[in-house]
Amino acid sequence: MPILIPVLAAFKIDPLWYGVIFISALAIGQATPPVGVNRFTAANLIRGDIDAVAKEAIPFVIVDVIVLIILSLLPVLSLYLPVRAGLYTP
Repeated sequence: MPILIPVLAAFKIDPLWYGVIFISALAIGQATPPVGVNRFTAANLIRGDIDAVAKEAIPFVIVDVIVLIILSLLPVLSLYLPVRAGLYTP
């Protein structure tokens, strides 16, 4: 992130909004192949099969991708609560 801050400033991209997008995309990456660390953890917790966990996670990943697209297109949604609480001024 520290390397990207000057780039975000040059393109006038809100760093908080980018952070939300970055973390959301990272969470999707942790639940999907090829790495899918969260799948391995969930399979270990339930003492089940990794493939069964992957099949059950498909609807959640699809919803996460849709939410990521919506947040990418409408930055006001991810900035609404911090601005409303007076914790952040864009």
